[in-house]
Amino acid sequence: MKIEKKLIISTVINGAFIVLIGIFGFQNMNMVLTKLRFVEIADDLNASFLEMRLSEKNYFLFHDQGTLIEIQSKIEQTRKTLKNEESDIVRAIGVSDLRGLETHLAAYETAIIHAEESSPQDSELGASIRAAGRSLKEYSDSITQLERKRVNDLILSSKHVMLISFWAILILSLVISHYISQKIVRSLRGIEAMTKSISSGNFNRIEVRQTKDELGSVVSAINSMSEELAHREEQIIQSKKLASLGS
Repeated sequence: MKIEKKLIISTVINGAFIVLIGIFGFQNMNMVLTKLRFVEIADDLNASFLEMRLSEKNYFLFHDQGTLIEIQSKIEQTRKTLKNEESDIVRAIGVSDLRGLETHLAAYETAIIHAEESSPQDSELGASIRAAGRSLKEYSDSITQLERKRVNDLILSSKHVMLISFWAILILSLVISHYISQKIVRSLRGIEAMTKSISSGNFNRIEVRQTKDELGSVVSAINSMSEELAHREEQIIQSKKLASLGS
């Protein structure tokens, strides 16, 4: 194989590794950005859930029906947020976790609606609202914490992969470069020996390891030249002999 092709192949291999690493890094970065976007949304949702829980406490302390309306308003705003940001949320946590969040939100809403139809002194109702609110907040917190951990894990794994890939490409490049350079050096040394032999008047064909590249072509050309010089030298000698006989 010609040296030019070897260099092209090594360049293509290194380029392919770099492209693969670039694709991996791009995908990981997109996933990190998606999850960070969800964490931002989740922080807003958790703040809204906390406000609901505070309004819930005010309802049980002051028996103000207006706080239930505020909670329902926040629930509706939360539902709109989940609807508007559904694509980003699904990419980050998946459909099942989103549906789970919606289920907990619906259960909390149902408890609030029942509260509007009952007395604030109903202990069972109070326990039901508190349980639904606590379950909603804990579920949201658990998803948020999990996604924060996943973001950190993604960044850490990307760092490791990038580091390993860097050293892999560097070592591969050095190995290929060393292999090609050694072949060139060996061929050049053979050519140097041949030219020195020719310059000293030795036109015999010198056998060196032939390669099917540009240097192999040069060796073949020098051997052909050496044979031609030997042939011409023989012709000159014969001509001199004939000339001496004629004189």
